[in-house]
Amino acid sequence: MNTVNLIGRLTKNPELKQTTSGLYYCKFTVAVNRIYGEGADFINCVAWKKQAENLVKYQKKGSQVGIVGSIQTNDYIDKNGAKVYTTEINANQIMFLSAAKSENTAANTTTNYGQASSDKTLADFQKEVEDITNNYSISNDDLPF
Repeated sequence: MNTVNLIGRLTKNPELKQTTSGLYYCKFTVAVNRIYGEGADFINCVAWKKQAENLVKYQKKGSQVGIVGSIQTNDYIDKNGAKVYTTEINANQIMFLSAAKSENTAANTTTNYGQASSDKTLADFQKEVEDITNNYSISNDDLPF
């Protein structure tokens, strides 16, 4: 199983690029705080197609994002003939966790495998969670411990 979950902040404004065959993509780096100790790890990621377009359109340097993806490794020969190994996260889902670039944009948007993003705001999601929580009750008899 190859699954990665990250929450972090974009280290610079994402830029949309295009392959020679016309596919849109965006390579970006996310700063992820370490759980134990000080500092952060800087994780290289890549998004494809509509997901890449939405990231560039709605997020900027410092925006907080959640990423679900997989690790992919590659290698290539550099101009000096040395073999270079790379590791990056192939972002399958990107959740926009902080305010977007524009006031007309949803504050919390999820793009899943290049599909169109949601128009729900963070307040909409919070209301849904509150409604579910208020309509769901559990007693001590329901707990397995």
